Amino acid sequence: MNTVVIRLPVQDDQPISWLHWSATEQVVLASGTLPGAETLTQLNSLEGRVLVLVPGSSCFNGEVKQANKSRQFMKAVPFMLEEELADDVDSLHFLLKPQNGVVSVLAVRHQLLQQWLGWLDEAGIEPWKLVPDYLALPWQAPSWTALALDGDLLLRTGPYSGLSVDAKLAEWVVAPMVADEVQPVEAYGEVALPLTCTLTQMQADLPLSVAAKAADNLPLDLLTGPYQRKSKSKTLTRQWWPVAASIGALLVVALVAKAVAIYRLDAQADTVEKQISQDYGRLFPGERLVSAGAVRAQLRGKLKNLGTASNNASLLAMLNDLSVTFAKIGNIKPDNLRFDGSRGELRLLTTVPDFSTFERLKQALSDRYQVDTGGQSSVDGGVSGTLILRSKG
Repeated sequence: MNTVVIRLPVQDDQPISWLHWSATEQVVLASGTLPGAETLTQLNSLEGRVLVLVPGSSCFNGEVKQANKSRQFMKAVPFMLEEELADDVDSLHFLLKPQNGVVSVLAVRHQLLQQWLGWLDEAGIEPWKLVPDYLALPWQAPSWTALALDGDLLLRTGPYSGLSVDAKLAEWVVAPMVADEVQPVEAYGEVALPLTCTLTQMQADLPLSVAAKAADNLPLDLLTGPYQRKSKSKTLTRQWWPVAASIGALLVVALVAKAVAIYRLDAQADTVEKQISQDYGRLFPGERLVSAGAVRAQLRGKLKNLGTASNNASLLAMLNDLSVTFAKIGNIKPDNLRFDGSRGELRLLTTVPDFSTFERLKQALSDRYQVDTGGQSSVDGGVSGTLILRSKG
C-alpha cells in the first residue's frame, strides 16, 4: 500500500514537507516541499493513505503514576497535570495511554487540531492518521531514535514520549535528560547530541521515508473523540462535493429552483433550457444534461448519494435557507459543505469579511436551526470559520 506523508507546520505560510512512498516496491515515488497550506491541493491526487505529522513542539508530553484503573481516575488525569500545562484543560485535546503503572499523556490545543484538519479538508485530503512527528519514528528499547528534519531534531525516547526541537538547541535540551549516563541513540542524518549519547548511524534516503516505513507501527493517533475519522457511509456527501463546493450551495439551490419551474410551466422557454444546461455543466463538470426535461431525474440520482428522501428534503431546506441568508447579509463565501444524513447535520466552512459578519450569520441562522461554531481564524481577505447546523426539536 502507498503512503503519503505530510508534515504540517503551525502557520499556514510555513513550508510543508511531503513524501509519497510505495510499501510494495520500498521506494520513494515522489517528494518535495510546498510553500504553504493553500497549496496542499497539489497532493490530493496522490494515491495512498495519508499520514499527517504535526510539530511535536506544539504538543504536551507527560505522565502520571496510575493509582487505579477506574474511569474516574482517567478522567482526572488531565487536571493532575494542570500546573504543567500552558493552556486551560478545556482548551486541549487529550490522549491517555496507560502502561506499566503510569499513564502517558499527550495533549494538543483544539484550535491547532481544527486548523490542521481545516487545511486538509479545504484541500480535499482525508487523513489516515495524525501524530506528533517524533512518534512517527521507529523505536526499540533501550535505544532512542533521532532524526534531522527541516532544521529540527526529532527524538523519540519511549513508546509515547519524545520531543521536537530546533536542531541548534538540541544538545542543550537533551543534556539534562541523559545527565552522566550513557544513552544509545539510533540516528538518521547528522544530529548533534550530548557526548554521553552513543550514536549508531542508520540509513535513510530521505528523512520522511523513515516515518513512511514505520507507518504500520504507530503508537497512537490524535484523531480520536470529536476528531475520529468518519466511516465511508458518512463521507459520501463529502466525496460528492468536489472542488466546486466553493459555489456549490448557491448553485444547487438555483438549479433545483429552475428545474421545479420547468415542471410547473406548460411550455418550456429556450432561454431557460440553455441556462439550466450551463448551470448543470458548471456543477457537474464533464457530465452532459440530456435535456432540460431530464434534469429532475438526473438530480434525483445525485441526491440518492446523499441518503434517504427525508434527508434530501432536510438538506434542500437547509440549502434554501442558506441561500436566502447569504443574500441578506452579503459578502459571504462558502468554502466547503458536508451533510451527515444520519444526524441531520450540515457543516459549513465559510469565509466572511470580519468576525462581526460571522456572528451576524450565526444569529440569522439561529432563528430556525441549532447552530454551533467550530474554529475561527483570520485569513487573507477576512475570517474563516465553521458553522454546524441542526434542525431544532
